[in-house]
Amino acid sequence: MDKHRILEEIKRLASARDGKPPLLAEFERETGIRKKDWKLFWVRWDEALAEAGFYRANSKDYVQVILTCVAACADFENGANQDLRFFRELNSALKPQSGERRHGNRNFLVSPFQQSIINFFNSVDAGEYGKLSATGSPRIQWKTTSPLQNIGKQFDILIVKPQSRKSVAIEIKGRDFPGIAPAMMEIGLAIKFGEYLVRLFNGKSERFPITSQDTLFVVLLADSGGRDEALFRGMKALLGDPANVSFHAIFPEHLRLSDPQYTHRKFTGFFTEVFEFLK
Repeated sequence: MDKHRILEEIKRLASARDGKPPLLAEFERETGIRKKDWKLFWVRWDEALAEAGFYRANSKDYVQVILTCVAACADFENGANQDLRFFRELNSALKPQSGERRHGNRNFLVSPFQQSIINFFNSVDAGEYGKLSATGSPRIQWKTTSPLQNIGKQFDILIVKPQSRKSVAIEIKGRDFPGIAPAMMEIGLAIKFGEYLVRLFNGKSERFPITSQDTLFVVLLADSGGRDEALFRGMKALLGDPANVSFHAIFPEHLRLSDPQYTHRKFTGFFTEVFEFLK
């Protein structure tokens, strides 16, 4: 059995699955290559995946992989991509925390992502979309008939277009049920009982109406697993499948070290959706 062939088959199957490496059972079924064959070169299947250029999120080096991919994205030599400045700033923001080894740690993930996203939308030249404005910690103003009058709730980021009613509320979470379920519950409460999203800007409060036409809610996962999108769809169905609720998984468990373009595409898709909604 040829080692090169095994690695190429892993890459081929991953390419057909949007970059996600094959599970062992799937690999053996699709290729006819058995355990006794790949065991000639590796002790564990994860070692074969790693040599093929893939990374499993259960490794202690998860944070370092994020740093590596962000740094690679920041070095792309394509000046037409305005989001390069986001990756450069995020790269700088993450470096001081590179000693953190626990994957999915909220304190590690949320703060640098939140501030880098805010800074990006405040500085980017959006061209046809016009100037945008982003702030942190927008709160929900409840309807007068709401049972939640004394309950305070804030999202992580609010992005608006000045002189427009439209707004994008973003909640940054980690993977699995403990991250997605609270985010979707908070969005559901905002949709049902919220009247305005309120931000403090230049010392004044500004209100943006919560409606299906004026508000886009985004669950942004900085640390995500293979089950997260299905979980999001299920939670969204519980809310009546609202069209103005979106999901973006930025750093999935199948992150590939040798392909930072995947991360670049994911972030670009998120940026584009925000621009399109607010134009």
